[in-house]
Amino acid sequence: MNLFFLIILFYFSVIYFRKEDLKKNELAFANLRTSRLETEMLKKIIQPHYIMNSLNAVIEWIEESPKEGLRFIKELSDEFRSFLTFSDQKLITIKDELQLCERHIKIMEFRQHKKYTLVNNLQNLNKKIPPAIIHTLVENGISHHQNNSKKFVSLLKNIMIKIYLSLRLL
Repeated sequence: MNLFFLIILFYFSVIYFRKEDLKKNELAFANLRTSRLETEMLKKIIQPHYIMNSLNAVIEWIEESPKEGLRFIKELSDEFRSFLTFSDQKLITIKDELQLCERHIKIMEFRQHKKYTLVNNLQNLNKKIPPAIIHTLVENGISHHQNNSKKFVSLLKNIMIKIYLSLRLL
């Protein structure tokens, strides 16, 4: 009878420690994924190409219109500050994400001399998502937006960005 109890105790101990190991592995994987997201956020903050283009725009505006140059520097600073704030968070509200997108749109309006409008159909702005998810879509949409007709591009002054997302949170 004592041997039977020892075997059952051993069996449940093995199961318990395996579950604990699985939990530790899942936690380690989640931490790794979070670290990767943070790394991607930091890369986004310090993209040399983006910074170089922004600094060139600052130089141009300071020479031509110091007031506009200062406004651009403020918008750029606000965007970087937001990235730094969100870089250590695993999840942010959609509202915060859209504010980050609006900051980026203001910068791109300065740089490209175009008017962008961000329109969204999202109902619950308090749902949480990983930072810079929507921002990346907006950024790519603006940066890689091209048309075959140069004449059309020169006439295009206002661009509307519509966000249609269906969020399913687990």
